[in-house]
Amino acid sequence: MKRTPNYLWRKLTALMLCFIMGVSSLTVCYAEASESTEETEASVSAVSVSLNKSKASVALEKTVKLKATVSGTSSKVTWSTSKKSVATVSAKGVVKGKKAGTATITATVDGQTAACTVTVTVDLASYMNGSISKLKKAVGSLKFTSNDPAPETRKLYISTTGDSNAFFASVSKSTKKIELVQNLNRTSVKVYGVSIGNSVSAAHKKLLKKGFRLSSKASGVRDYKNGTFWIRLFIENSKVTGYWISRL
Repeated sequence: MKRTPNYLWRKLTALMLCFIMGVSSLTVCYAEASESTEETEASVSAVSVSLNKSKASVALEKTVKLKATVSGTSSKVTWSTSKKSVATVSAKGVVKGKKAGTATITATVDGQTAACTVTVTVDLASYMNGSISKLKKAVGSLKFTSNDPAPETRKLYISTTGDSNAFFASVSKSTKKIELVQNLNRTSVKVYGVSIGNSVSAAHKKLLKKGFRLSSKASGVRDYKNGTFWIRLFIENSKVTGYWISRL
């Protein structure tokens, strides 16, 4: 069969149209796929979680509740702690203080996270009439040392982290009670509500409310007494930089 020029032109035109339509279909498919991908990415990025607190403080053996706000997903929040020895957290976000120190509590949902820094505080007022074992459990990082200038009357326990002289406690051999504690670096350990970093005026008010009186003051120090204990505050730039508490 003889192919006329007109027939060949019509055939070529048809082939070109098919090719153009094919390319258009591919373009449409690609565009739809791109839109689908963008929608999926937008859906994933829309998932978020936040906490009602970024910082929190809780006393030893007490609890504080953290609340997570989630959007973009129906998945459940999972909770974790960076230091179980310092603070634990339940499946409902209830944090419990276990030992003086700081832990990070994290809420996670679908790969998104939010965190809260929790400081567990201990007040020495609760331990001065107790045993050294209870204090060691509360503050951690204390060990007995035989390197003591007065070993005949006391037992000395020093810090196992950092400067051993920055935090130490001595126990009377006769009464078995803690007779003195010095703290120069542990901000989570308080004494009658006073902590390192407090202003002098704030510390003064706290001690007066606890029945202490200002007995003396000099450059860099203030002494308070209540008939049973003697507290010395170390002062610099109107801030408490450390303290010790001793039996009278």
